[in-house]
Amino acid sequence: MKKKEVGLKAMYDDLVSSLSEADHLEIEAGVLALNFIAILDEAMEAQDISKKELAKRIGTSPSFITQVFRGNRKPNWEFLAKAQRALGVRFEISTKEKLNEWLEDEIHEYHRRWRSSRKLFASDYLSIQQELPIINEEHDYALAG
Repeated sequence: MKKKEVGLKAMYDDLVSSLSEADHLEIEAGVLALNFIAILDEAMEAQDISKKELAKRIGTSPSFITQVFRGNRKPNWEFLAKAQRALGVRFEISTKEKLNEWLEDEIHEYHRRWRSSRKLFASDYLSIQQELPIINEEHDYALAG
């Protein structure tokens, strides 16, 4: 690391270590809220829906929507339920551990199916190979891709 980067990191570490537990919880709550808002924002962009239109669909003011999207106000559960209904999205809540477990199961299942298909392919290949005539003459062949 460069000297300037080390200095900035030390300043950051000092700042973070001086925060109270309540400050840390407030930051984590803000990050959670922004994760929900990011999903809503993505859905709105995909559907070309404005914040004003979202406000109309869920029965709140455009200024409230703006405050939530800026991070000035945190969304409550009722707001999130209304927003997901209005945008046709569905939040699914999980832990990192559960997500990793699910991903590992999916990888194992994919691998099992892949091995099974390779066995089928190998047996098909052998039967096709037996049906093809063997060419012993040497020729120059061009391979088409």
